[in-house]
Amino acid sequence: MTCDRADRNARWWLLYALSLLLVGLFGAVEVFVPTGGLRGILQVVVMTGFGLMALWVKCNRVAMELEQTRRRQHSAKPASG
Repeated sequence: MTCDRADRNARWWLLYALSLLLVGLFGAVEVFVPTGGLRGILQVVVMTGFGLMALWVKCNRVAMELEQTRRRQHSAKPASG
């Protein structure tokens, strides 16, 4: 995943998909995998997913800032003069 994009809109679907995948994987590991080496490896995989979420935030920080700026400008009341 590269952070250099001409498109300055955050790709929220990617974050949502990753979140859903991590929650599902975490639940499956807790329910179906017995304590042992495999469980530890799968838990590391899930934690790596959270690192990917941090990377998503880093790559989309400009788009999120632009979105916040647009919201502030839209909600700002014009000064009466």
